[in-house]
Amino acid sequence: MNLASDRFRARIRHYTPERISPFNEANRAYPRARKTERDLLTDLLDPRPGDTVVDAMAGGGYLAEGIRERTGGAARILCIDPAPSFTDSIAPDFERLTAHADALPLATGAVARVASLAGIHHLGRVQEFFCEAFRILAPGGRFAVADALAGSPAARWLDGPVDRLSDIGHDGRFPAANDLAQMLRAAGFSDVEETTRAYTWDFPDLDALAWFCKRLFRLQRADEAEVRGAVLDTLRVTSDDAGVHMEWGLAFAAGVRPAD
Repeated sequence: MNLASDRFRARIRHYTPERISPFNEANRAYPRARKTERDLLTDLLDPRPGDTVVDAMAGGGYLAEGIRERTGGAARILCIDPAPSFTDSIAPDFERLTAHADALPLATGAVARVASLAGIHHLGRVQEFFCEAFRILAPGGRFAVADALAGSPAARWLDGPVDRLSDIGHDGRFPAANDLAQMLRAAGFSDVEETTRAYTWDFPDLDALAWFCKRLFRLQRADEAEVRGAVLDTLRVTSDDAGVHMEWGLAFAAGVRPAD
């Protein structure tokens, strides 16, 4: 039994449309707040017009929207998530599939790119997901993934205030430095790279930051003033003439399926 995966599979049954709606509302109200991390992962993925691209653990489709922007709308993008309420919430002009990341319903060698943004800390079977990504990629295909590292500011926020203040809690299984690269190699990938990048989420002011975080992380047990206080207590926030900037950062890793 893999307890981390079992807990996640039980938890997603509680993801209703009412819980998903604020998540999408946050990203759509401030689409540039997380743009840096999306751009970093999209750069690593390097999708091309004409590619078939899988966004796994797609959530509300935020990464998929960035991939579409990068390819000028000329890539076929498949959004896959285990929660039907998430896949139902993704814009209908994307192809959407409900499935678990360790059992992707796609043929071997069917796609050119696979990506996942900040979702694998929910999985208990991360290595199996990496192996599935390898399987569905064509030779020369590329897999790129990003997530918070254990002990990082992002992980402390998620397993601290988000765990306390959301209605479903949070219990992440965060990788350590170089874990992603090791799992990529174990799955068979070559040209493996991993790097940790620090950056900020950016907002016009603190009120916008609190509004965004309350909705993105579904912090129903707190009002926006309490969310603002939790952010300031947990994360470094700076301000300048452009607005306010909340510290964040993820590990980014990628590999290529070798030619057969």
